[in-house]
Amino acid sequence: MPLSKPVHRLQRLLMAALAGHPTSIRVWRGLLAVLLLAVTWLALTPAPPPAAGVLWDKLNHLAAFASLAAAAQLGFRRRWLWVALGLLAYGGLIELLQALRPPRVAEAEDLLADATGITLGQVAAALAVRWSRRTAA
Repeated sequence: MPLSKPVHRLQRLLMAALAGHPTSIRVWRGLLAVLLLAVTWLALTPAPPPAAGVLWDKLNHLAAFASLAAAAQLGFRRRWLWVALGLLAYGGLIELLQALRPPRVAEAEDLLADATGITLGQVAAALAVRWSRRTAA
């Protein structure tokens, strides 16, 4: 089978996932639920995975919240402000809970990394939707 057929199938699948059909919206919302469970578990486990330093920790926050924001944005179209505020509140709640669970600590820098990730995830989702609409046209 030529390489172009699998690539074309993958492109069609991606465009369908970004198109906003009710089925794809449910898939994005399901992915968001799984990601929320995973991030919550990672953030609140008493013995966190060893970090390679402060920068690595902040990049983990950024990546986690960018993933959450992209899935949330694709699952809840046209609600970008509520998505951003909800995820920022979730990040704040995690920091508060970490302050109550030694050896975890709450850091304002983590919330800043979360906010940066939320912004990047929402922008990435918006660009992906725009790309899929242009490609489909």
